[in-house]
Amino acid sequence: MVFQSAFVKQLLESEPSKPSKLGFEGFEGVIDKEIPKKDEEAIVLDQIIQKTVAEGSILYQCESSDQADSWCAILKQKLPDDRDVCVIRNCELNTFTLHIS
Repeated sequence: MVFQSAFVKQLLESEPSKPSKLGFEGFEGVIDKEIPKKDEEAIVLDQIIQKTVAEGSILYQCESSDQADSWCAILKQKLPDDRDVCVIRNCELNTFTLHIS
């Protein structure tokens, strides 16, 4: 046997109230936010590193020359010692394996 007061029954049957402003208090705009660009970039950079290690070299087309320069600097720090990276054709990253004879 379930007991429901008239108040609870009325709450369950009524339409939920709409917030007076977008978002929830303390979380304004959180629902509409996309994944931060830095997180997306970190994922792509990690994939570039993994493919370079697995395949020996890769080419990656960046969105701009500024992005290519920025990512090149980051990859130079993160790639293993036997791998390197450079920017070619103004906005492509070329990662490769170093062979020292």
